[in-house]
Order: sequence, then structure tokens, then C-alpha cells
Amino acid sequence: MVRGKTNKRRLALVLALASLATVANAQTIDLPPEWRVPNYGRGSCGHAAIAQLMHAHGEHDLADWWSRNHRGGVFTQTLVDDLTAAHVPFWLSTRCDLGFVEECIKRGRPVAVSVPYGSGWHVVTVVGWTRSSVWILDNNDTKRYYELTHGEFHTIRDYVANTRPDLMFAIALASHPLPSKVNK
Repeated sequence: MVRGKTNKRRLALVLALASLATVANAQTIDLPPEWRVPNYGRGSCGHAAIAQLMHAHGEHDLADWWSRNHRGGVFTQTLVDDLTAAHVPFWLSTRCDLGFVEECIKRGRPVAVSVPYGSGWHVVTVVGWTRSSVWILDNNDTKRYYELTHGEFHTIRDYVANTRPDLMFAIALASHPLPSKVNK
């Protein structure tokens, strides 16, 4: 009986490692647990996502400052104004252009995106892109990544575009500009 449990544990470990290897072979950014900022305050998901982007860039002091000084829900323009006031360079797609998201991930830059969530809105961090999937880190559950198919991601983006385009964005932090064809 003990042997059976050991084999089941080994199988579970092998399957878990195989799934991680699949993700690792794709374009992904694996944020260590200490860089994963959980949602805080009252609906601070957008700010938590921005702090995660800052951590991914190695800007840990800035991420901590951002979390201390920014709370509550945020609209696209407010987020743009806050980043500009803090002199944080960023790239923005107000159409949540999938080419933009993919290019940022290829360049090792996670992307904060707005998504519908229950009866409201939420901001998550895209950390991976494969031929068939998009990998998401949700700041409401920072212990694991979530996989969406490209079709699911398109559906979410289209839903946001048709219902609340003022809430639609994809934003990444920048240290140098993207090519002009992506930066639109």
C-alpha cells in the first residue's frame, strides 16, 4: 500500500513537472511568489497588477511605494495619469491588441489587462503566450497561473470592447520603445 501511494505521488510530481516544462518552453515570465502582489484594499486589482509589473522589472522599491500609495478601483485614464505623474515609462494599447500583448511577452514584459469579472471588472497580469494559450496571473489567487485559449482571450477582449471600451486596456512597463507597428 505504501508503494502505491509513493508511485501515485511520483506520477503527480512527474505530471506537474511536465506541465511546468510545457509552460517553460513557451514565452513566459515566471514571477517568484514574493513578486506576486495580491489584490489589496477595496478593489485595488489594477494597482496590484502594476506593482507586479514593477517587480518583474526589478523595481521592487517602486512596486512597494506604488502599493502603499495607490488604492481602489481605477479606470484606464486614471492609471495612465498615475504612471505619468510617477515618471514610470509604459506602453499602452487601449484596444487590448493581441499582437501588442504577444510582443510584450516575447520581450519578457508581463502585461496588465482588464477583464470582465462577475458583475464587474478586474485587472489580471498576462505572463505567458504560446501558440494556443495565454497564461494569466490573477491577483485574487497568486498561488498559480491560469491558462486561457486564444479563443477565450479573444472572446473576453471582444466582450470588453463591446460593453465597456472605456475600461479596455493592456499596459506594460517600458525601458525602451516597442517598434511603432506594435505601439499603436
